[in-house]
Amino acid sequence: MLPTNLKYGNRAQSSMARSYTSNIQPNGALSGYTKGSVTTIMIPTGFNLALVSPESILKFEAVLTGGAVTLDGRLDSCGAHGYIQKLRVFHGSNLIEETDNYALAVKQYMDLQVSTDATYGKYSILAGTRSDQYLGMADDENLLPLAIATDLGSTSALANQLRACVMTESAKCVNSGALVEHAVSNTYCITLLSLLGSLCSNNYFPLFACTSAPLRLEIQWANSLQSVGAFPDTTDTFTINSIEYIASYIALSSEARILINSQGALSFTIQGIRNYNTTSALANGGTTQINFNIPAKFTSVKSVIACVRDTARSVNTALYFPFSCDMYGLQNYYFKIGSHSSIPAIAPSCVPQFFSELLKAVDSISDLNHHPSIDIDSYQQPVGLPNTATSIAVGSVNSGSFYVGLDLENYANSDKSTIYTGYNTKLDDMFLTMNFSAPNAMNARFDAFVMFDQELVFMDNTCYVSF
Repeated sequence: MLPTNLKYGNRAQSSMARSYTSNIQPNGALSGYTKGSVTTIMIPTGFNLALVSPESILKFEAVLTGGAVTLDGRLDSCGAHGYIQKLRVFHGSNLIEETDNYALAVKQYMDLQVSTDATYGKYSILAGTRSDQYLGMADDENLLPLAIATDLGSTSALANQLRACVMTESAKCVNSGALVEHAVSNTYCITLLSLLGSLCSNNYFPLFACTSAPLRLEIQWANSLQSVGAFPDTTDTFTINSIEYIASYIALSSEARILINSQGALSFTIQGIRNYNTTSALANGGTTQINFNIPAKFTSVKSVIACVRDTARSVNTALYFPFSCDMYGLQNYYFKIGSHSSIPAIAPSCVPQFFSELLKAVDSISDLNHHPSIDIDSYQQPVGLPNTATSIAVGSVNSGSFYVGLDLENYANSDKSTIYTGYNTKLDDMFLTMNFSAPNAMNARFDAFVMFDQELVFMDNTCYVSF
């Protein structure tokens, strides 16, 4: 046998096809959507059409409105995805995808699977993540120009102060989103965390196999401005305008359709995401044990990622990042599934071990190409931090990114593209047990996102999901 480098020959000609984009506007109004409202977009199907989901985007404009005092705010680290509360996709009457608490799911993915270069780079243009690093001061964390804006008496004193500032503090990345000014419209182009976006990356979506009805995308916008990012309560609402789903289509030739039809019944597997949540009180001091029931019933569960938020320090609270997930004195945790008494067998009890178990749920620890955008500061942040007008302007406050994870796939660090390797939870109950020594009494909200394999089945020109 010869290596690939010594195998010569010409490429085969592909079947004829034509790529193009189509700007699809919502049913009804194009603009004027406010908090809690729902936008419906009908995506046409066609006899020879396929949708390239990862190349398709949702485009919209957002503007802050209302309030007696016009103050600015800052998006959370998921950027403009924070404007979306829930996303659903239907084919006819069949619900084929539903993601509640959508923005929190995107924050987790952005933190854990997108590098700092990307969040400070291309996504700062597309999705409203931040583009600027922060230069703080060791004493009061003020921005450098504010620290020197005093009467120093002479040019030499000013120069010495500048030199001292530069030598004692360097620029650092802060896990938050872009600054949003009141009454200024910003345009975003985001790839949805959906089968109409990044989750359908291995297959073109076969619109030609579900021609009995268009796909229906429903987007429920956030219930308040304070559940989008860190905003004062004097700025109370937002408006979403100029909405378009820019679909990337492929028009297939008859030859390509014949080849596809020769493969038999059409179905393929994509990843599904389901959110489960609960609230419980944590006592101040001592140890509080929480048993979080996660009623996920799927044939192939791939992973679980869970987080904790203080309902008084995030979750629709003025000047706090709504998706800031923090430690709140977590001492250890473990999962229980069915007859298993503890997963892992010995409960993780320190920050590096928390993070190593989390990495297994999203990638391989040894993968040198995996570059999460969170660091030790945002991961081990003890509690959610409030913003002020100054910290919003300069971006000096982290949105916490503390998560715990569980990898439930067999055959770690292997190609699993053609086999189901997740854990079957159809007959098992799942619990997450967490032991806290909380720094203050709080009403905690617990969210778990379960990732699972689901099969899209196409039959009689109809699409439905099986899991």
